[in-house]
Formats: sequence, structure tokens, C-alpha cells
Amino acid sequence: DLHLCDRRQRQMCIRDSKKDDLVRICEEAKQTILFNAPYTPDLNPIEMFFDEWKNRVRKDFQRLPPLDEFLEELKEQLMAIKDTTIRTLFNHVINVTFQKIMEKKDL
Repeated sequence: DLHLCDRRQRQMCIRDSKKDDLVRICEEAKQTILFNAPYTPDLNPIEMFFDEWKNRVRKDFQRLPPLDEFLEELKEQLMAIKDTTIRTLFNHVINVTFQKIMEKKDL
């Protein structure tokens, strides 16, 4: 959607990609333009959690086991992930990844 910037108010347009017409309109209205970073799992603690979980399950199985055995292993490994691990994942995103983004550094 293209929303015209109101010159009387300070507004911020957040976009996923550069649109020349939007950039021009917002620049003329002296508005701030921010572009979202491309999707990265580094910004999403749930992706890190799933990665941790997959690695735990993968370590125990070199081949696909019977379904009941596999489901039981999924449950066991899910419950084996400690709260401190989950907190570490969230803290990493908040304290490391976001800081790099604000400083415009590579992830």
C-alpha cells in the first residue's frame, strides 16, 4: 500500500523494499524512511529454538525411526531444553542481533 505522507505531522514509513515513488513522496515531505531487513532467523528466537530442538533430535537419529519412537523422542528432546537456553536465545536477539542492526553491522 502506498500512503501519502502528511507534511503537517511527523510520520515514519516502514517498507520491505525500496519503492521509488514512495521514497520521493516521503523525501519531499521530509519524512523518515526505514526499510526492513530481509528475513533472517537471527532475528527470531523461535527459529533458534527450533534449530536447537532439531539438532538434539538429529543427534539421536541417523535414520528415521518408527513413528511412535520418533514422536516420543520429539517430546523428550522438547522437554529437555532448559529455560536458561530459551532465555539465552532471546537475550542474544535483544542484546546482540538488534544492536548490530542499529549499528548497521553485518549479522
